[in-house]
Amino acid sequence: MRNLFKSDDRQPEWHPREDDLLLYLDGELPPRVLGRIGKHLKVCWACRVKAEKVESTIAAFMDYRSRAFAQLAEPALVDTFRLRLNSVARQHRPGHSLRQIALSIWQPVWSSHVRSLVLSAAGIAAVALILLAWRNLSPVPVSAGELLSNATVAEAASANDASLVLHRSLTWETRRSGEARPIERRRIEIWHAGRSGVTARRLYDESGNLLAAEWRQRDGSSELYLPHAHPWFEPNAEPPLMLLNHPQDLWRLELSAASFVQLAGDASRAKVSRQGADYRLTIGPVRPAGSLLNAVLTIRKSGLRATGIDLRLAAPATPASPTEPAHPVVYDYSIAEDAYEQESPENTRSQVFEPDPVLLPPAEGQAAVATPDLQMKTTWLLDRIGATLGGEITVTLANDQRLNVQGIVQDAARKQEILAALAPVRANPAVQIEILSYSQALRRAANTARNVAGKAPGVAGSDSGLSAQADISEFLAGQSPPPEAELRERVTRFAAEVSATSSNAARHAWVLKNLAQMAGPGDGQALSTEAKRQYLSMVAHHAHEVEQSTRRLNQQLEPVFFSGLPPPDAAAAFPAELSAAIDRMLSAVLRNDNAIQSAFGISAGAESPISIHSQEFHQSLLETAQLACSIEKQAAGNCESPSPQSKTSP
Repeated sequence: MRNLFKSDDRQPEWHPREDDLLLYLDGELPPRVLGRIGKHLKVCWACRVKAEKVESTIAAFMDYRSRAFAQLAEPALVDTFRLRLNSVARQHRPGHSLRQIALSIWQPVWSSHVRSLVLSAAGIAAVALILLAWRNLSPVPVSAGELLSNATVAEAASANDASLVLHRSLTWETRRSGEARPIERRRIEIWHAGRSGVTARRLYDESGNLLAAEWRQRDGSSELYLPHAHPWFEPNAEPPLMLLNHPQDLWRLELSAASFVQLAGDASRAKVSRQGADYRLTIGPVRPAGSLLNAVLTIRKSGLRATGIDLRLAAPATPASPTEPAHPVVYDYSIAEDAYEQESPENTRSQVFEPDPVLLPPAEGQAAVATPDLQMKTTWLLDRIGATLGGEITVTLANDQRLNVQGIVQDAARKQEILAALAPVRANPAVQIEILSYSQALRRAANTARNVAGKAPGVAGSDSGLSAQADISEFLAGQSPPPEAELRERVTRFAAEVSATSSNAARHAWVLKNLAQMAGPGDGQALSTEAKRQYLSMVAHHAHEVEQSTRRLNQQLEPVFFSGLPPPDAAAAFPAELSAAIDRMLSAVLRNDNAIQSAFGISAGAESPISIHSQEFHQSLLETAQLACSIEKQAAGNCESPSPQSKTSP
C-alpha cells in the first residue's frame, strides 16, 4: 500500500496468464482474445517458450495415452487369457478352492502383461489429474463491475445487521508524490451500529490527540465536531468527489466499494489485479482536467470488504514567473485498514457513540477563546491553498481573544475555495471570518478605510527605463544579433522573468517572517505537538520555495552579469535558532530583490546599495540559497537541492 504510487509512470508490460495460454491452445477463447494472445506470442520469446512447453506436455500425454490404450486392446492378450482360462478349467479337480483357482489364473497374466498396463493406466490418471488441477486452480478472470457490485452488497449486509457493531481502525498518510516518507500521518477510529445506522468517526494525530469527529446518521446527515466548538450540522454529507476539492477532509471518506464507484464513475473502466489475499482495482483520471490522477481500491477476497484506498491528487501551483506554466503539486493520500472487529451491541461501550468531553461546546456564559494553536491551524489550512502569499488572507489574534480571518480575493470562486479550506474551523465561535471578493470590496469602499488596491512589482512598459538594458543587449548581440524590434522584446521579457522570480522569493520570505512571529519565542515551544508540526511543515515548504527561486535567479543572471567574476566564497555559519535564521534570510532576500527591481524594474525610486554586477551581489545570492536550505533542513530534517541545470539565457 505504501509504495503503490511511484515516480515512474510507465505501464508494466502485459503477458497472458498460464490458464489463458492453455485456453488459447485449446481454442476456447473469444476471437478477440485469441487474436491478442497470438500477436503477443509473435513478439514475446518468454511467452512463446511457455506456450511451447504446455503444448509439448499435452502432445506427450496424448501420445502416451494412445500407446497405452493400444496395448489394452491388443488381440494377443485376449487370446492368451482365454487359453489360460480353459487350461485351468480342464485341470480343475474337486478339493481345489475358488481362491486357488483364481490365483492360478491371475498370476501368469499379471506377471507378463497386466502389470505394465495397470502402471501405464495409473500414470495416465496421475497426469490427467495434474492437468485438471492446474486448470481448475488457475484464477478465473473477474470483472470490475461484478466485483464492485458484490462488494457493495456484502458491505451493505454487514452495515445493516442489527446484531452487530462494527469497529475499524485506519491509518491515513499524506506524501508528496515520489517520496517515501509521509509528511502527515493520522489515525481514524470508526464505530458503526447496525441497529441505529449511526457512524461515529474520530480523527487523531500521531500523539493521540483528538482533532475532529463526525456523527453520521443513516439518512446521510451528519454533525461535525471540533474541540471546544459548537457542532456543525450538514443535512447531506459531502460525496466523495467533493472531498477531493479539499483533501484535508479525506478522513471523512467512507472506505467502501460504493465510494470507489462514485469516484470512478464508470466502474467498468477499472482494472482488476490480484495480490495475495486481496483484489486491487485501479482507475485513471475521472476527467481530463480534474485533480484525481489515480485511485486504487483494495478489497479482501474473503468477505469482499474494502481494506484500503490510495488517491493521487494534483493541487494547483502558482507559476514562478508570468512566462512559465504552473506545474501542479502532486500528493498521494493513503487510507489503510489496521484492524476490523465485529461486536455485539451488548458488549460495546456506549461512550463510543457519545461526543468526547473535548468536543463539547463552551458552557453558557463562557466566552470562546482563540489560542495560538488555533491560529497556527487556521494559517496551515490557508497555506495549503496558497492563501498566505502576498497577504491575500491575514490571520490575527485580536485583543478580545478572537481570531480574525480577513482578506480580499480576486473573485467569488476563490472566495468559495478559501471558505471550503476553512471548513474545519468555521464552526468555532472564536473564529471570525470576513473574506470579500474585489467587487464586494469596491461596493463597500465608501464605508471602509480598507485599502483594496494591490501593488505588484512593476516592470516598465518598454526597455527605456531598464538600467540593465545595455548589459542584456550587449550579451544578446554577442550571441546572434537579432533585429532591433526583437531585441527590445527579448530584453523586456527577460526583465519580467527575473523580476517575477525575485518577487516570488520575497513573497515566501515574508510568509516565513509572519510564521516566526506567530510561533512566538523558542521557535514555537509553547505550541501543542500538532500545532508545532504544522508550523514546521509550513516553514520547510516556504524555505524550499525561497531556495528554489534564488537558485533560479542565479541561473538567469550568471551568463549575463557573473561570467567574469571569481567564484563566490563559502558561506559563513548560519544561526541555529529558526527565528534568527528567518530574520537574516528575509533581510538578504529583500536586499537582493531591491537590487534586481532597481536594475530590471522602473528606474524611479531609491537606488539599491549593491549592484547586480558586483561580486557582493553574487555572494549574496549564494548565501541566501544556502541559508534557505539550512532553514528547510532545521524544519524538515533534510534539504534536497536540485541537480545543476543549464544556465538560462535571455
